[in-house]
Amino acid sequence: METKKMIFGVMALAMGIVSFGFGGESLWYVHTGASKAVSPSDFKDTYVQGFNVGGMYGYRLPSQMEFQIGLHYNNFSFDRAGFIDVLRTKGIVKSEEDEPYLNVDGGGAYALNFYLNVKKFFPPPEDRRLGFYVYLGGGWFWLKKNAITASEYEQREILPNGEYAVPKISKSGLGIGGGIGLDIFLDEHSNFFFDVGLSTGFLEETHVFLPVKFGVLIRP
Repeated sequence: METKKMIFGVMALAMGIVSFGFGGESLWYVHTGASKAVSPSDFKDTYVQGFNVGGMYGYRLPSQMEFQIGLHYNNFSFDRAGFIDVLRTKGIVKSEEDEPYLNVDGGGAYALNFYLNVKKFFPPPEDRRLGFYVYLGGGWFWLKKNAITASEYEQREILPNGEYAVPKISKSGLGIGGGIGLDIFLDEHSNFFFDVGLSTGFLEETHVFLPVKFGVLIRP
């Protein structure tokens, strides 16, 4: 809890300092997209690609350097076949022929990121309607995985004691992220953006996923 408070405090202080008297402009972002688990292998194999939604506040300086603070929700759907493959890799399930006799009940997982990013925008000199950017940042990373249970339809001695369970997990800690993107000018009040990145959470076991985001930038 103290670590989370410290992260939030540092992020709020940094945004407050940057936004005070630097002659920049305030920007608001909303996005959606898709997120894919990358590592560890259990995380990657047990969950399929899901969706993400989020929002950010940015303060862009005349130098095209921007500071952003944002909240991002990433959902990962449970993959029954992938989970059984994990059990087979661990030697818990011995054969593919046993799969039809397994009852698997599992929930999805989701990651919530509260990040402070530094973004550098590179508009081409001949046409400012299109530009590229890179971003790097970090903050608070929270991961929740719902419980998963496996049992046998028939007594075939597939699982130890006829059942296997993975408990619910809820962990949080320091996270970092970064990526590259494309920014397209629509009008004086809005842009369209698209980016691809990586987000890493340093929990008891490091978790990594790949978020692909697209959305709208709004100039008040």
